[in-house]
Amino acid sequence: MISIDVHVLGLWTKPNCVVKGTSTTVKDLQEGKKYAFRVKAVNIYGTSEPLEGDSFTAKNPFGEMHIRFWDIDLNAIM
Repeated sequence: MISIDVHVLGLWTKPNCVVKGTSTTVKDLQEGKKYAFRVKAVNIYGTSEPLEGDSFTAKNPFGEMHIRFWDIDLNAIM
């Protein structure tokens, strides 16, 4: 089993996610906040020391949205 903690605002907490095998999806990260994750193996012999990943700043996975609108006279093109 794998245990995951998330570091945000100076505190390690448990994210609201389900770990299946060796992967998971952590939702509801806030854009612009800095995060880090650490994982620990858990088995009948106990819990391992945590392995901590590099910190990162959450961003929109789709990038910035740019929407342009044009004034179109539908009568002129029909």
